[in-house]
Amino acid sequence: MQGFLNLADAIGNAITIILPALCYIIGSSLFILGGYGLWQSAKPGSYWAGHKYLPFFALGIGSCFLSFDRILDKLEASFGGTVNFGIASQITSYTSSTATGVLGATPEATVLNMVQMFIGFFIPFGALMVFLAGNKVYAIGKGERRGGYSGPFIQTIFGLGLINIVTVTQWLMSNFS
Repeated sequence: MQGFLNLADAIGNAITIILPALCYIIGSSLFILGGYGLWQSAKPGSYWAGHKYLPFFALGIGSCFLSFDRILDKLEASFGGTVNFGIASQITSYTSSTATGVLGATPEATVLNMVQMFIGFFIPFGALMVFLAGNKVYAIGKGERRGGYSGPFIQTIFGLGLINIVTVTQWLMSNFS
């Protein structure tokens, strides 16, 4: 059990390192692409002249990625969560928990203990799902992906549910008891 917990913590730590870098790289690229698209949209016959909405869309999604931690804070506040996001000078402030004391007095307490142990994986993975939903929104708006905006919306809701997994698990357990 401790090995599986260490693996989940390592994956969660890797996501917390990679996700801010991806947000800054993709957000900056989209911001530059939106500026270039605004500049090129004045030229008749260019790709950007036929897609005049796309530079504004790229600027909007790029600015969302550049301020991803603040957007997650606002989404968390509207979802009713208490998790605060931010880019810190250290890589991660989370330390791995140990697998002692997994069993609780009731099955509900055992499930809550398990969820509490893997919280270092659930929060970064939920943030990654919200980030990937933003990428899907841009791909749909650009016309590279089929479907509507309901898929990324649902993915965002479930990503926020993963970030608030303790609250969601407590709610689920209250429905079963």
